[in-house]
Amino acid sequence: MRFVLWTDDTDLAAAAARAGVSRIGPDLEILGKQARQPGGADRISHHRRSTLADLRLAIGEAWLHVRTDPVHPGYRRELEGLLEAGVRSVMLPMVRGVDSVRRVVSMIGGRAELIVMIEQADALSVVEELAGLEGVDALYVGVNDLSRSLRLPTRFSLLVRDEVEVVAAAAHRHGRGFGFFGIARVGETGLPIPPDLIYAEQVRLGANVFILARSFRATPDGIGAELARARARLSEWRESPAQAREAASLELRRRCDRLAAGIAVPAPGDR
Repeated sequence: MRFVLWTDDTDLAAAAARAGVSRIGPDLEILGKQARQPGGADRISHHRRSTLADLRLAIGEAWLHVRTDPVHPGYRRELEGLLEAGVRSVMLPMVRGVDSVRRVVSMIGGRAELIVMIEQADALSVVEELAGLEGVDALYVGVNDLSRSLRLPTRFSLLVRDEVEVVAAAAHRHGRGFGFFGIARVGETGLPIPPDLIYAEQVRLGANVFILARSFRATPDGIGAELARARARLSEWRESPAQAREAASLELRRRCDRLAAGIAVPAPGDR
């Protein structure tokens, strides 16, 4: 399992590395994001590139990880600066075709792993080719932007469709990592969908790349215990009967359908 934490806080980064988070660093994607996600300031990072050197020292054997801007005319210069700063894992957003990814693979030249984000409808049509590209290490479904690209009513609507499963299958066929939807803290309440249903669906679809979401509420003092709980719960779902995972998937779909329809979803036991 690859756990990913977006942060530019060196204290949190150091604690995350000690807890076993293997990919740690800032989310540097800014280009075009405000226009794509109006009103979504809670999902736009203000991380600082200037912290890379300190983060690299803080995380020890963990890999310094960044999400870059989408490919743009100055991308080669941006990427080269990140690699020179010690970045070993790159997440590439807003992919629309194979050629741009092939160019980024060439730019990286084996110096870092590349995680390709599937968050545009155009990318879905070439997902098999993307998964088959040498130099691509993983595919990660960006739920917010892909839902917008597909004109779905909510980001949860994506979870009742086939697209995530199609990406998962392509990744698995080519031996790539796969992930979707950040994970919340085990037992977190007040979310539109109970985190445990997301954990179950990630296991059902064979995810092995897990981004700690804001709702994981990671802190330097608590991340070790919380990550241990998350690992344990994922392991419990893996060891559970297939029927249990299928039942959880059906419940997830029911709740997502009701969210899309604007119907309040009762908590377990309230029905």
